[in-house]
Amino acid sequence: MRFRPECSTHVPRTRCGMMLRRAFFAGALTAGTVLMGCSPALNWRVVTLEQMNALLPCKPDHAQRQLTLAQTSVVMDMVGCEADGALYAVSHVRLTDPKTVPDVVQAWRSATLGNMHAGDVPAPPDPGTAAMQVLDVKGVRPDGTPVQAALSWWVSGLDIYHLAVFATALTPERTETFFTQSRIR
Repeated sequence: MRFRPECSTHVPRTRCGMMLRRAFFAGALTAGTVLMGCSPALNWRVVTLEQMNALLPCKPDHAQRQLTLAQTSVVMDMVGCEADGALYAVSHVRLTDPKTVPDVVQAWRSATLGNMHAGDVPAPPDPGTAAMQVLDVKGVRPDGTPVQAALSWWVSGLDIYHLAVFATALTPERTETFFTQSRIR
């Protein structure tokens, strides 16, 4: 015996089929709407910037600008995007003189922390180590609202990479994948 909702001997067969189709399409429409509402806020994808393969949670924008760090003129390439209330960014500079690497990393770090008016900042991690070290800091945005940041600098020869996440409140869901899955090739 088959179960046919609302289909009994007193309902004509053609009307019963039409009611079943309507019920099916209404259910499919409801399920589709629910699934769209449950789509993940972080849609991770690999983005390449020079030798860095970074995992970003959204489709990135690309930018480039000329600036000076520690009296060294550099071209900074950047990729970044906003997802789930956080800004994700990966930046890169290539130097020509190996002697300038430590000074440029320190100047870059100081500029980043100064721009966000960071409070108590731990001692700088060694950017040349194999494992990525993440600096967690709190500061203030230009509009005066509080911001948390997870920051890391990596050095590979004459290449310096900076990975950053900025949000009002950082959580492991916002930062772990970004920092643990990004690698220099």
